[in-house]
Amino acid sequence: MFEQKDIDKISNVFSQIKKRKYWIILPLFIAFILYFSEHSIYNQQVPKNELRRLKAKAQNYKDQILENAAKLNELQTNKENLEHFAREEYYMKRKNEDIFIVVASDTVK
Repeated sequence: MFEQKDIDKISNVFSQIKKRKYWIILPLFIAFILYFSEHSIYNQQVPKNELRRLKAKAQNYKDQILENAAKLNELQTNKENLEHFAREEYYMKRKNEDIFIVVASDTVK
């Protein structure tokens, strides 16, 4: 069936595999850990990206809170600014005034 020459070749291949078994298994193990395991790089990056996004969102909200607190303080301390804000945001007017609202049209016929 097999000649001695073939058996020697197969034996030589197996002896080479035995000598280099760690160098053969190591890349397979690394590939499994990096891409296919439950703790893969992808599975670690998804929560990190979500955390980074939520931290940025929280910082944005903190900035908005500080900005709104400064505006509120300005409105509470300065009566002229309060009147200016009420006129611009809520279109309030005095009894002897008329308000004209001009709306810019983007479409041209």
